[in-house]
Amino acid sequence: MDTITCPHCGQQTRASAAFCTKCGRSVTQAPQPPSGPMPSPPSVANAPEAGAPPQPRLQPWTPPPREPRRWVVPVVVFVALGILGGVLASTLRGGGGDGNEPASNVAPGRLLFSSQRDGNWEVYVAEADGSNPRNLTNAPSNDFPADPSPDGEKIVFRTDRDGNFEIYVMNADGTDPQRLTTNPAEDFWPTWSPDGERIAFSSKRNGNDDIFIMDADGSNVRQITDDPADDRNPSFSPDGTRLVFESKRGGEFDVYMMGIDGGSVTRLTPDAGVDRNPVWSPRGDLIAFTSLRDGNEEIYTMRLDGSEQTNITRNPAEDSYFSFTSDGNHIVFQTARSGADDIWIMESDGRNPTALIRNPAPDHVPRWMSPA
Repeated sequence: MDTITCPHCGQQTRASAAFCTKCGRSVTQAPQPPSGPMPSPPSVANAPEAGAPPQPRLQPWTPPPREPRRWVVPVVVFVALGILGGVLASTLRGGGGDGNEPASNVAPGRLLFSSQRDGNWEVYVAEADGSNPRNLTNAPSNDFPADPSPDGEKIVFRTDRDGNFEIYVMNADGTDPQRLTTNPAEDFWPTWSPDGERIAFSSKRNGNDDIFIMDADGSNVRQITDDPADDRNPSFSPDGTRLVFESKRGGEFDVYMMGIDGGSVTRLTPDAGVDRNPVWSPRGDLIAFTSLRDGNEEIYTMRLDGSEQTNITRNPAEDSYFSFTSDGNHIVFQTARSGADDIWIMESDGRNPTALIRNPAPDHVPRWMSPA
């Protein structure tokens, strides 16, 4: 039998056949050389078997070009700015916070303050978070300000219900108000001693403002300061042996310290600004006060010798009357940050200011009160 060789795969095929019996291609048509560059020979390991049809060359896969991620840079910048803003807010004392963040780790207690929400000044008490405010005085007179006893059972306050401002005491629930002072002159700014046995206050009974101390029942009244300048707004040291107070002995109001008998008077804020409203920290390590030295009223702290005077509020709004919590770790304060005079709380170094009471009417002179 005559045979011919397939020009494609080399298989011997009958000469009369038109197609190869192995590869199925025409045995009468020679293969056409491929266009373009010739493929490189296969490696020995992958070489086709003898007589197998040629395999097409596989080209390596190349991924399509990627579009540039134009969103990456803005997102990175946005995140970086957010982190930086958070760091700055926590670093700048008192400058951050819109007052909506709840205060944490606050000592147990209640909030005593005076308010005009009923048309006249009344004494109110609220829970530590500012909730459930209750009117304790409910009188047509002006009752303002008030100070709680150390055990939280009594409240001393100033009132004009007898025609002139006198000092009264009542139970923590507002019952049984009793008059402590009976003088035609104005008596004001009463505050308790740490042991609850005495009350210091200011009075105009000698013509100008002086500081007096009486027993908690109103007896045994004695004058502590006797200076031509105004001396007022006393605050006891935690051990009850000293007082800080504001005085105009230097021309403007400054903060002074003295013994409980009125001796050893020391000026603590010898600057050109008005410094007043001193309050001793319950821990005994700091004295806080308000100052107008920065153009608006801010709250400052200082050491007992007057050193390290530090602005802890740093806010363009007026931050004024205030009180430490019982552990000294927080300060409740009166501020106009919300537009009206409201009550806020912050840490004792000014961080994390938070609103406690917001009301269209003025709320003034907050005092921290021990739990019932």
